[in-house]
Amino acid sequence: MKNKMLASVEAKILFLGSLVGYNDALLLLPVFFFTFCLLQRQAELKSKWMLYIYVSAVLILLYACLSLFLPDFFLPIERDKELLPFKVVGYLALLFNVAVILFYFKDRPRRFEKVISIVLSFHLFLFYLQAISYYSFGFYIDYMEVISGSSQRAFYLGYLRPTGVFVEPSTYAYFTLALLVAKVFLRKRSYVFVGLTLISIALTFSTAAYVSILVFIPVYLFSVSSGKKSLIAIFSFACVLSPFLYASSSFQLSRYYENSGGIASSDSVQMRLKLVQHIFDREVLSPGFWLGSGVYSYEKDVYAAQSGSSRIAAVDDGTVVVSLFFRFGLLGILIFYMMLKNFRGWRARGLILSVFATKIIFLDLIFWLPFVAYAVSCQTKEKDI
Repeated sequence: MKNKMLASVEAKILFLGSLVGYNDALLLLPVFFFTFCLLQRQAELKSKWMLYIYVSAVLILLYACLSLFLPDFFLPIERDKELLPFKVVGYLALLFNVAVILFYFKDRPRRFEKVISIVLSFHLFLFYLQAISYYSFGFYIDYMEVISGSSQRAFYLGYLRPTGVFVEPSTYAYFTLALLVAKVFLRKRSYVFVGLTLISIALTFSTAAYVSILVFIPVYLFSVSSGKKSLIAIFSFACVLSPFLYASSSFQLSRYYENSGGIASSDSVQMRLKLVQHIFDREVLSPGFWLGSGVYSYEKDVYAAQSGSSRIAAVDDGTVVVSLFFRFGLLGILIFYMMLKNFRGWRARGLILSVFATKIIFLDLIFWLPFVAYAVSCQTKEKDI
């Protein structure tokens, strides 16, 4: 009974600390809570994963120094200069948070899987409550307006795209998919959670989300396809999910071909292509080509384009690969390679790539939870963490 209550408290702390688009101070909740719990018992962690956290901290401090000594390249926007100390502290707090959670759950894979299940269940409940209340009773529940006073973009395209507790549907999609992948790393055969989560992601009608679940589904099915029970579950899973995938696919086709005249001519694709084009337009001899624009600011022309009529996508709207390449230049390609190298086998890499295909931001705690879950699962299998 005590363990169940503690798992519930842990889930609430993790839920609040990992929320996107709310007060950044919430990030400190898991730090204080899990650190306090760790003080109650001895914790030792010998793992390559801590090395990557140390390297990430060094990168945060390195780009802070570059921003101070080369502000024209790495901190050109005046507003970002004032925010630099707060961002440095915030990013280091994020990495410390990841390390603390890894320490806390390193030898508790079942507890960690249960906590993630509780958090994911809560998000699914709020999502389906939002969708059912609107389509059944015509009543829309805006959680963001109740909590923070800002409005969700659920009707941005003229009809309801449920967003859960987030501003945009794509944010809900990458958040829940990251939680799902973390859960699958800890326990593969979670058919109910997989089905409900993928259906909800399909109902966001987000293009990035649609692409990501198309990556996730075949990798997941191949990873569990052994034995008659698994094959029956896969067939049932496909029958249930296919109508929602078809509906989402039909929406994507109508969105780009009927409303925009084709994928290449749509505004959303054009804005992302401009972002990629900007990366390749950097001069080879400039620091931006090799080291990117950093994590504290970005070039003035990109900022002006995002604020003016010549629209360009947000830095994190072009998937993790584009974001890393933009922020770290050629160094970002090496960082991406090292991220993938952490995962052994094509199945694990395929699952994490499905998360990378979303608009997930690597500077958010939710991005790191699949990494922590995979490290904990390796601890269970190999006892080398």
